[in-house]
Amino acid sequence: MTEYGDQYYERQIESYRNKHPAQWRRINIFMEWLQPKSGELVLETGSGQGIGTRELSRSDAKVIALDYESLAHRIACRFLKEEGVDLDRIFHVRGDLYNLSFSDNTFDAINFSEVIEHLETPDKALSELFRVLKPGGRLFLSTWPNLANLVWKYRYARGAGSKEDFNPHTPSRVKNSLARTNFRITRFRLSNFYFTIPKIPWEISAINQDNPFTRLLEKSLGIPVWGAIMAESINALAVKP
Repeated sequence: MTEYGDQYYERQIESYRNKHPAQWRRINIFMEWLQPKSGELVLETGSGQGIGTRELSRSDAKVIALDYESLAHRIACRFLKEEGVDLDRIFHVRGDLYNLSFSDNTFDAINFSEVIEHLETPDKALSELFRVLKPGGRLFLSTWPNLANLVWKYRYARGAGSKEDFNPHTPSRVKNSLARTNFRITRFRLSNFYFTIPKIPWEISAINQDNPFTRLLEKSLGIPVWGAIMAESINALAVKP
């Protein structure tokens, strides 16, 4: 698993407060798809500095914020207090995704966003998440970068990929992992059109450039094959049958 320092967490908080497009697009997708409800028990995996926890708390759900780094929990507690969040509905747990301490069928929903790319054995973690999710419960999974994207495929092949995201996935790999661990996918979408030419300071990024052209390119990601090689992010909603 990837370890982070306090500077990383502080940068994420700054991006959140400055309404960075990439940060808020991820938030909007997982909140729209997961749809946490008042009174539900929601597991936030890889909770980090607490941004996802903060957004989930707006639904009046009870949130278990899970991370294996004690530093992340300390920063998250400070951040949530600064945001005025009712900490009586937030429970911070330091734990291991491969060996969760929760009982079977505990959670109504799980946010597994931007985590799978940091794991050496993702299926083992997904199996544990399946175990602790209630029948009919929802799991939101997102991952970045998409290894099938032409630019990122080139970068990783040359050893120039993201060191933190050491296990990037492709759309088919995400689907296969969910199927192997008995989840049923109910929604799947590729997002964030991204293309650049190596060694040239020019890029097309739908997440950082909002204009009619990039919005059209973003819509084009629904085209099979084309979407797989041009999208940066993979999003899936799955349920436990």
